[in-house]
Order: sequence, then structure tokens, then C-alpha cells
Amino acid sequence: MSGERAEELRARFCELAPEGFEELDAQGRVELAAYAEAARAVLAAFPEARVSEVEDGWEERCRDFRSVSQNVGFPT
Repeated sequence: MSGERAEELRARFCELAPEGFEELDAQGRVELAAYAEAARAVLAAFPEARVSEVEDGWEERCRDFRSVSQNVGFPT
């Protein structure tokens, strides 16, 4: 999708998935992904969205990622 369209979708995803979403570079295209309840909200807003199953253990990987990302800080 175009850069402008990607920005619009990021803003909408912030509303639909306030706990967070994933952004991937898929062969030069932007792909946004939401999980669990947020995925259902995204699908309700965008019925044409593609749905795919995630691998077992995603909850643990997500928890690990959030733990690391919450520990990142910026010097003041």
C-alpha cells in the first residue's frame, strides 16, 4: 500500500488495537497485524482483511517482546 494509505491504516489500528499491533515489511509492502480481541475489532472494521492462524506459543513470544520493549528507554 502507499505510504499515505499506510499512515491512515496505522492511525485506525491505534484506535482498534490500542494495546498494540505489529507492522511488517512484506516484500516492500506494509503489513499490519493485530491479535486476539484486537484482531476481531480489525476484522469487523475491515471485512476484506486477511485472517491467518498464528503458531502455538505466540502469547509467550508476545509477552517476551513486550517485556523487552518496555525496558527500552531514551536518555533525557
